[in-house]
Amino acid sequence: MGRRITWIAGLIVGFIIVAAAAAYGGYRLGAFQLDSGISAVKFARIGLKEATARQYDGARVDPVWHPDGNRFIYDASEGDEPDYRLVDPASGDEIGILLARVVASALTDLFGEDIDRSPHPARRFDFASDNEIAFTFRDRRIVFDLETETASFAAELVDDSDPLVTQKIRDSFPAVWPDDREILSPTGTLVVTAIDRDIYLRDATGTETRLTTNGSDVAPWEVNSSLWSPSGKYIALLQSDGTDSSAVPVVDWNDLTSPAHYERYPTVASDLPIFRGVIVNIETGEQVNLDLGTESYIRPLSWRDDDAELLVARLSRDAKTMELLAFDPATGDQRTLLSETTDTYHMFPPNFVFRNGPDIYLLADDEHFIWISDRSGYRQLYLHDMEGNEIRQLTDAPYSVITFAGFDEDTGTLLYTAHSNSDRPYDALVHSVSMQADSSQLLSEADGYHQVESSPSGKYYVDKFSTTSTPPIVELRASDGRLISTLSEGRKTAAARTFSPPPEHFSALAADGETTIHGVIFKPAGFDETKSYPIVDAIYGGPFINYVPSFYDTPVPFFGRGLTELGYVVVVIDARGTPGRGKAFKDMIYGRLGEFEIADHAAAIRSAARERTWMDTDRVGILGHSYGGYFSLRALLQEPDFYKVAVASGVPEMDKDAVGISTEAYLGLYEGNEDRYLAAANAPLVDNLKGDFLLIIPTSDVNTPTHGPFRLIEALNENGKAYDVLILPGANHAFEGADRRYFLERVASYFQEKL
Repeated sequence: MGRRITWIAGLIVGFIIVAAAAAYGGYRLGAFQLDSGISAVKFARIGLKEATARQYDGARVDPVWHPDGNRFIYDASEGDEPDYRLVDPASGDEIGILLARVVASALTDLFGEDIDRSPHPARRFDFASDNEIAFTFRDRRIVFDLETETASFAAELVDDSDPLVTQKIRDSFPAVWPDDREILSPTGTLVVTAIDRDIYLRDATGTETRLTTNGSDVAPWEVNSSLWSPSGKYIALLQSDGTDSSAVPVVDWNDLTSPAHYERYPTVASDLPIFRGVIVNIETGEQVNLDLGTESYIRPLSWRDDDAELLVARLSRDAKTMELLAFDPATGDQRTLLSETTDTYHMFPPNFVFRNGPDIYLLADDEHFIWISDRSGYRQLYLHDMEGNEIRQLTDAPYSVITFAGFDEDTGTLLYTAHSNSDRPYDALVHSVSMQADSSQLLSEADGYHQVESSPSGKYYVDKFSTTSTPPIVELRASDGRLISTLSEGRKTAAARTFSPPPEHFSALAADGETTIHGVIFKPAGFDETKSYPIVDAIYGGPFINYVPSFYDTPVPFFGRGLTELGYVVVVIDARGTPGRGKAFKDMIYGRLGEFEIADHAAAIRSAARERTWMDTDRVGILGHSYGGYFSLRALLQEPDFYKVAVASGVPEMDKDAVGISTEAYLGLYEGNEDRYLAAANAPLVDNLKGDFLLIIPTSDVNTPTHGPFRLIEALNENGKAYDVLILPGANHAFEGADRRYFLERVASYFQEKL
């Protein structure tokens, strides 16, 4: 496959063994009525409802910024009637724009047929110029003039479709990563696409030009990593060659005539794919090779102004060394602008490759960049020039910066968010700091989790903030924090009001008796403090995220709301080793993955229950998926007298065949650290199993292939342990549809039967 680094796939073997194991466990589907009077089927509906239903109306502002970098259009619609508004931050004025009937009328004139105003024909759009927007309608790119209120085609058409309308190339693989999509050039005249793992350009006539020739399933050119230069003269391309990386076969057991195919799965004992980069001169066709090294992860970041240099980030395989490289597009010559090595790890490699990328931000002046490092003990902002010199540390505070959020070049003011409230350590608050001054300023006036989108000019920002119990408010503010207007205030939906009481935050000492950790308790529907309720620990435990909800529209993890409706207390906890609270707190996990997380969870639940007599610590279950599946089983093995029931799905195992990208940052490279992996593995501990255990295996899970669960089954069988198995044929890591519904029914009936 060709998903940037498509190493993740499923090895499907031993179907008869698993079926026999399921029979050995002897489960029964709980179609019976539960004690609370809610069936397992209804629980599934509740869980799905929470995952899909709107939790609030309003407060959904997604600005489309004007080319002037200050004004913007946003969709203020509520209900069926579209309501688009153009906002001028300088005056605070809002005017209605893009009326559906006006756009539909213009399209009627253009197409020569009646165009319906509902749904709004221009739901998604961008500015094409100061007074024009562009959008796709009937597979054609349309330009709408905001002054004359007329529409035209954006390019000459060769048939009924527009070759310059970008398309999805293929679904993501694995399903949790972004889909492969075509990318339009800055000039709007070319599209970069992928055909049979090679890169092509397509112009307005539909003509395709091939740029690469050696792409294959095992060595694809990654269209999502393609990066146009600002002028469109150059495009940077990236190939990931997994020829020497380990691979596993994927089998469709529902179709015995379907051949197995292999997916790369670089384990901790295997080589990483080799990354190769080229810069293509679109005008001449010349290509320049880039030296990207080996045994590292690569992320193309951006271009400097005037196509001067391509900036690429490189993270070492062990995640200890982060580098920023600059390449000359004409010669391929390389400069190193940043190189920092830590004693533990910088970041979770999948986030570096697939998601947010490294904490490096090129400023709009094209002369400086920001690097966020925790070398001082907390994540702080550091200002560098483009020669690689560190100019100064911009922030120096006893809390962690979350992200850089904006830059006003005229005033030299930077915006950032940080976990700066010690009483509410997971709130995200907005701050500003000057490039010249020595102190930062808190701009947020309200508690909560603030999500910021800065204007391209950096002079304004849209601030959406909420807490776990209050819906979001969206405000428009100047870069100095001055309130310009309240754009929208969220209101709880009827669906949200039907759910159980709002969450209760709590803190407790970790298992070391010294470190404070935090959690959230979700109480049952119809809560009565005189009653006694069983407890379910909804766990993830992956050391790269905070799982405790911090803003309003975060569902109870893992469909936990359905469990509260059934009469369970659901607890969510962030143990030691999770981010947001400084380097020392984060680094507790390094080399010790799986050592103390469960002990921390158990200690926190016991502490919470001492003050809440309605929490029944004699009936504690645990539920998790992926890393959470690993920790759910680990709870039964490390705290067998406390946790009575565990449900685990998508379960990885920490051994020589663990996937490196998700493991090595925390346990180190396998060679020389085999003892760490052995200590983190669950299979050697299965003799401790006392409670009831349901193992859920999606057979086409390409994130946590089935060899991990099968090895656990083998260990359980060898130790004569009883357990239950649920097979989801053909399901992937993010199982959906009927698989998800049945999974939820199974969870409900299992907890009700066993807990």
